[in-house]
Amino acid sequence: MGTQPTALRARAARVGLVALLAGAAVVAACGPQPGGGSPTTTTTIVTEPRPPVIHSFTQRGATGGAPALVTLAWEVSDPNGDPLTCRIDGDGDGTYDLTVTNCQVPGSRNFPVDSPGPHQARLEVRDGDHDPVTATRAFVVTADVGEPMDIELRGLEDLDPAIAQAFTDAAARWESVIVRGLPDYVPSSPRPSCLPEDVDPLPAVLDDVIVDVATPVIDGPGEVLGQAGPTCVLSTTELGIHGVIEIDLADAAQMLANGSLGEVIEHELGHVLGIGTLWDTSWMQQGQRRLLQGSGTSNPTYRGAAGVAEWSAFGRSGNVPVENSGGPGTAEAHWRETTFHNELMTGYVNWPPNPMSRLTIGSLADLGYRVDIHAADAYSLPGAVARLRQQPAPEGDWERPPVGTAD
Repeated sequence: MGTQPTALRARAARVGLVALLAGAAVVAACGPQPGGGSPTTTTTIVTEPRPPVIHSFTQRGATGGAPALVTLAWEVSDPNGDPLTCRIDGDGDGTYDLTVTNCQVPGSRNFPVDSPGPHQARLEVRDGDHDPVTATRAFVVTADVGEPMDIELRGLEDLDPAIAQAFTDAAARWESVIVRGLPDYVPSSPRPSCLPEDVDPLPAVLDDVIVDVATPVIDGPGEVLGQAGPTCVLSTTELGIHGVIEIDLADAAQMLANGSLGEVIEHELGHVLGIGTLWDTSWMQQGQRRLLQGSGTSNPTYRGAAGVAEWSAFGRSGNVPVENSGGPGTAEAHWRETTFHNELMTGYVNWPPNPMSRLTIGSLADLGYRVDIHAADAYSLPGAVARLRQQPAPEGDWERPPVGTAD
């Protein structure tokens, strides 16, 4: 038990009387007492130090093809209550990639694996007193198949050139985060029932997602800044192949001036890709995705493995807090503002920067995209000083566009 058994053993040596019983040292100290009274006996039980215990070392979520993001989780303890340090080789190359102190708290982390084939991750646990204990976890990464992600924006020619450039830059940002596209899709009809009536038909072959963009006046300056979502979702991938983004023209000039327009468009494009909008696909026939927990309660949370691993990397446990306030366009579709403040995918915009964190990229991996976790912006959970930022402007209470499946 840390340094305490050492101190007790030193006391036993001074007394010179040691008895061993059932794995513990029983120390008796006897001698005449002042004033001639009867001798007294003091007995101290010393528990023998024991090594750490690895209860589990598992892979969570799908592995997919290279480049893969592999989520590894651990649960360890120490019988003596000693603090533990873990080292993890996440890609199986024989080199430890991560050191986690106080890892006796269950946790998980994401590890990028670039090469296909079999791999064996390794966990090493130390308590400072014993030789380390280890565990391994085997997984297989399939070969790289596919091409880069392609986000096609329609309607740019109708926009102010500066706004159009902000859309183009936002699409390029997400294309750098999602490193592989989806299988080409051949629609059975140029106008599937899920496609809005006021947009152009789909092409004969779709690669990978089409987004129709516009800048109508939504509700005047200072209120709803933008709104977006997927409209057509494939039942095979449960991901969108078409979506819409509207940026309020009444707010666009101000957002251009303060530098937030690009981040707002990035945010809305994240919704088209499925962040917050496709966390739960129970509305689909045989939809399988259930990443949102506690819907309709005061504490909705996100439980996707890769996202939770990034929450764990912040030193937090459990699921990720999801927005619990606002109307249908804000609640349950964003990270919680009171926890994450200026992260890109909260439902409110703060003064720039509004960084895209590893948490947001991890949630894309949970949706089924192949991602580059290193493409994240620098981000840490803000302290109280973050509340000195601009009073956030709501993304808005609005009904998302109807979402349907494309066969």
